[in-house]
Amino acid sequence: MSSAKVPASCEVGSTQVPGIPDSVAYGTAVVLLGSVLGINLLAIGARVYLRTRKKW
Repeated sequence: MSSAKVPASCEVGSTQVPGIPDSVAYGTAVVLLGSVLGINLLAIGARVYLRTRKKW
């Protein structure tokens, strides 16, 4: 998921769904941002692991 899709998903949820509570909108933002952060951390960990295995 690219970082451009996170604000778009939050905007659609908050503008297109009538009567959505603020807690749901904020919860959606936290889940989407958390998933992006988690995937990035996994990629960083994999990169560090693979780089330490390489013999220069």
